[in-house]
Amino acid sequence: MLLLAIVVLLTSKLTSHQVEPATKWINSFAGPWIATLGPINQCPGGRVGDIVRFNLLITQFRHPSIDSQKMLQRLTGNVTVDEELTNKGASILRFATRSNNQWKENALVLKFAIGCCRSLMDYFPGFTRNIYHLDPDDYQKGGKPCVIPKDVYYADEEPVNWTIPKVPVLPYGLFRLQFSFDMGTESNPKRIGCFLTETTIHPRL
Repeated sequence: MLLLAIVVLLTSKLTSHQVEPATKWINSFAGPWIATLGPINQCPGGRVGDIVRFNLLITQFRHPSIDSQKMLQRLTGNVTVDEELTNKGASILRFATRSNNQWKENALVLKFAIGCCRSLMDYFPGFTRNIYHLDPDDYQKGGKPCVIPKDVYYADEEPVNWTIPKVPVLPYGLFRLQFSFDMGTESNPKRIGCFLTETTIHPRL
């Protein structure tokens, strides 16, 4: 909870004031960020019947903290969507931190409870453009209903920017990251798709 409170505080400062260039004020805890992801896997306990299934390979940088400043990781594989995603449900990011040789779950949880489709459009525009081949700008203008159609979406060395525009500040370090779609409630969650990876959050220079 302390980690989440600090992130929220820093984010509010960034969004309400003019920001100095990152190189002038980078600290060792949190700030403007760039992410690199490790191998992407289905979450443990993932079901064959999941509505959304991820089968993706991701390129790895030799020098992640340096290479990520000027290059994007690339994805190859496919994402299967068995039922259209609309503005029902939520997208959830769960960050686990490493402590005493084990992962501490839910050190930071970001829940975008504005619908599976809209959360992708608003918070993950790079992934949406290059994997689902949809332009978030078309939906954010309110001209179209937000729908990701049922399909198998293929990627062949597609570059993906992992930046979340509406989350300009994150804590730096290594995390285990779980991304999931959920159609249930707080008391009765219903996960319909999930992937797991390790991510490093680097300062943006």
